[in-house]
Amino acid sequence: MRAKVVDPLVANRDRPVEIWHARDGIMTYSKLRGLLQAAAAFQATGAKLNAIYVYDNETGLKLFGNTALYVARPDGEFAAFLRRDEAERYAASAGGKVITFSEALATASS
Repeated sequence: MRAKVVDPLVANRDRPVEIWHARDGIMTYSKLRGLLQAAAAFQATGAKLNAIYVYDNETGLKLFGNTALYVARPDGEFAAFLRRDEAERYAASAGGKVITFSEALATASS
């Protein structure tokens, strides 16, 4: 029997992004904006977050949200990236801006 090759970009396309809250467990969000708003709200209260998981827009790989780069799009939504060059290309084509996790939290909350 041969192992099945899975393309993470296809397999993870509709997977929710997640916050792993120390007390409440894993919470899922359908959009990055909602996750970033929730993470900012938790951060404001001092709540402990074990991890934040997002998916790379180019490869579909699961990333730690605090290490990803983000593109803030003009429509108010976000895309997450592992690599800066891919984020910059996407930002140029979408009319967005490449920002850090901290900047994404602030942008989503405003």
